[in-house]
Amino acid sequence: MGTESASSSSATHGWKYDVFLSFRGIDTRKNFTDHLYAALKQKGIFTFRDDEELERGTIISPELMKAIEESRFAVVILSSDYASSSWCLTELAKIIKCMKKTRLRVLPVFHYVDPSDVRNQRGTFAEAFVKHKERSKEDVDMWRAALEQVANIAGFDLRNQHESKVIEEIVGKISSKLTSTYSIVDKDLVGINSRREELENLLGMGLNDVRFIGIWGMGGIGKTTLARVVYERFHDDFDGSSFLANVREESGKHGGLVSLQKQLLSDVLFQGSANFPSDQWRLKMIIQRRLCHKRVLVIFDIDVLLKKSLITITWRGFEMRDLLQELGKKLFVVNP
Repeated sequence: MGTESASSSSATHGWKYDVFLSFRGIDTRKNFTDHLYAALKQKGIFTFRDDEELERGTIISPELMKAIEESRFAVVILSSDYASSSWCLTELAKIIKCMKKTRLRVLPVFHYVDPSDVRNQRGTFAEAFVKHKERSKEDVDMWRAALEQVANIAGFDLRNQHESKVIEEIVGKISSKLTSTYSIVDKDLVGINSRREELENLLGMGLNDVRFIGIWGMGGIGKTTLARVVYERFHDDFDGSSFLANVREESGKHGGLVSLQKQLLSDVLFQGSANFPSDQWRLKMIIQRRLCHKRVLVIFDIDVLLKKSLITITWRGFEMRDLLQELGKKLFVVNP
């Protein structure tokens, strides 16, 4: 059986998985592959990873074949011992076939191996094929062709690079592609594009500063929809993000403000809300200390300005005294 990191994005768009991980367990299961899997899971990217420690014979399981077919991306981690596994090679051949047939996007990772050695089957890759000499010529030719083709794809070379940086790049690339694929922008939302572009300009993406943007207008004209569209477009470009809906209603409930503070921390820090205290003032201090060095996008869906403060952050000497009172510093007006 395989491990699946939960997300609803693929299932709702005709794919079961966002990512399929192909790797040699003895080389990378407990290090690079595990770290990559955790990073994908943290971003809500639905990922299939085979969990079996030992190869179970020479015939690849139907479950794995089906998982490859139902994935949008395949990350192939080519380590020194990858080609010694007939299981991995058969898996790779299936990935290459789906790349051509279903437009599966393949991202190779050269795990401390030279891409040219993979392409030309030199070094440990040549040694591996000596062990496969008892296999049929058809299988061997198919495997060699698959290795050559995957090595010709622009990928990620771990030599002389920090693994954490490479993982960040892989997750960022996949997340960006998925975000554009699963955009919630509806073609029937008249006038949404011009308003979205104007609001995006106010965000000042790429600038190293703090910005408050308020969306103002009468009820029912699409303020929340506009905010959600922009949020979906940009939230993966930040270290953390949170879309707090129905703030007025939630804050009016008993313990509602604490619940909102916990949701904010949970969303931005990728931790369960149970990990945080239930005291409003302690939560404000945690928010101040844990978020002050992060680049975050937070959207409050409020139909009236509240007098209660949700957050206080010191950022290079800048004090957000009361976020909701400061909301009008930049105002985006939406007219019906």
